[in-house]
Amino acid sequence: MPAAPMRMLFAVALLALYACFAGWLAFRERSWPYALVAVAAALGCVTAAMLKPWSRFIVYLLNIAFLAAWGYFIHAYYRTGALRLLSNGRLARLLAPDTVMVLLICYCSYAVFINFRERR
Repeated sequence: MPAAPMRMLFAVALLALYACFAGWLAFRERSWPYALVAVAAALGCVTAAMLKPWSRFIVYLLNIAFLAAWGYFIHAYYRTGALRLLSNGRLARLLAPDTVMVLLICYCSYAVFINFRERR
């Protein structure tokens, strides 16, 4: 089996962090949806590390779900008027961690896409 490129290893590491974070939230919040996400992220991490071609669909599904949840979060806060009450600086600090996470999961999808496109 050929060695995985660095971008794929980085994507696997991000999936592992995502699985740990979702598992921690599932335990803390006693939430089965977070537990389901943690299991899916762990499965995606392991199968992507094994370079299984179908693992990309798990990665894409997780990333789409995260983007949808993030979009819903922004929309819900906008609809309640909570975002209008914040100053621009405070709003930027509030959205900065999520924006970094969105950029990282977009890179993760890109890395998985490039890796499996090269393997055809």
